[in-house]
Amino acid sequence: MPSAGDISKFSTATSTAASTVNSAIESAELIATREDEQNQALEYIKYRPFKAYPLPATALRQLPTDKLQLRVEALEALQSYANAIGEAADQGSLDQLEAAAQQLGTATGAFAGVTAAPGAAIIAPVANLGGRALGYAASDRYVREVLSVIKNTDPTVQELVDLLKQDLAPLAGGILEQAKAYAAARDDQLTLIRGDPRLTRVERYQAYQSARSDIEAQFELARAASSIDKLLEGIKSAHKALAMGTPDSTLTINRFAALSNDFAQVITAAQTEAK
Repeated sequence: MPSAGDISKFSTATSTAASTVNSAIESAELIATREDEQNQALEYIKYRPFKAYPLPATALRQLPTDKLQLRVEALEALQSYANAIGEAADQGSLDQLEAAAQQLGTATGAFAGVTAAPGAAIIAPVANLGGRALGYAASDRYVREVLSVIKNTDPTVQELVDLLKQDLAPLAGGILEQAKAYAAARDDQLTLIRGDPRLTRVERYQAYQSARSDIEAQFELARAASSIDKLLEGIKSAHKALAMGTPDSTLTINRFAALSNDFAQVITAAQTEAK
């Protein structure tokens, strides 16, 4: 049986993972906004029509805006559920965990309503988690009660992750294409700078090195953000291991915790470099 430590570690890793998925979505917006900024700057210095305010992020147009709020709510519900698991594992309130599981079911159902393919089966929100574990020592019984809620909630978690993977599938290719478009805009800028006779060779060299470093930072961010499918799959596997109490559940959760932490660090570092 998974231990309270396993449950707590899963809680922290899943909360971090949900936040990282949001960061990946924001990364697409960041690169798209920077590309628009470069393009408008070029239009300005070429005496062409321009806009001096941020334009809509073109990368995110591949993720339909009508789903945005429901996607955000589903990710927030997943994070709240993960946090509630951690609090319950630390002898917190089981009622709060059950309420968080119910909210996760509601958010998943709403998200499925606009994401699932026509005719696809939609798992109903968790209605009754019920059933307390009796006949065990107090500490052991409490862990079993938490695991019981996790087991009953597992179908909802599996469905939500599958929906997120489906919904965010365009992000992987889209954000890399956005990085290429940004690189093209920077290339145009360098071409324009090279033709300015007022600049010295040193200044042109510095401009090139700056642009190259900047472009690489955008690609690093794009590569990091486009790999979140692995992180989402990690949530599924670790939650399933907890729910089923598999013999290798501790190993599965430890691997997921390491993956979640690594992804968070990479995305954070890449976002910092890309800004």
